[in-house]
Amino acid sequence: MGDVLEALSEDEVDGLASTLHALYRMGDHRWVMPLLRALWNEDLAAYPSLDWGRLSAPAARAALASTLARLDPTRREVYLGYLREVIADPDPFARVQAATGLGFAADPADVPRLVALARSVSVDGEAAVAALGTHGTVAARAALLTLRDTEGLDPQRRALARQVLAEAYPDPRGAAAP
Repeated sequence: MGDVLEALSEDEVDGLASTLHALYRMGDHRWVMPLLRALWNEDLAAYPSLDWGRLSAPAARAALASTLARLDPTRREVYLGYLREVIADPDPFARVQAATGLGFAADPADVPRLVALARSVSVDGEAAVAALGTHGTVAARAALLTLRDTEGLDPQRRALARQVLAEAYPDPRGAAAP
């Protein structure tokens, strides 16, 4: 656990977010859920050595919410509610983290949010396209098909939608993705 606490002291928010996402893979360890809940509840007394200012930043909280939404089904809607708010945050990296979390959550109700972000001109739109691939639902696939075929959408974004479709929703007959 010492290595995890050290990683949670990361100076850069992208490294911190990566650590919070990585804790999903460690979710079966007995100390992970208590740690994640303490982070979510901002229990400063439980981990006084952590930089709570950085952990409270929207991007870090979105990464935490993403992990908790997958590990704690009893409070899933609380975490998804946070991600749905952060998808409109002024910080692009916070929006990237929110899109990633909504992609993992795979709630069809979030597809319109991801599509709206995917249509934006900022780099977080690329994260939204990738999140639609992670989503894995019929609604997300349909959204990617629409993005791929949308005239006037940035050609690189359309190409990314095509690539994500091919990778995330391969044709079961082995044919190339449409």
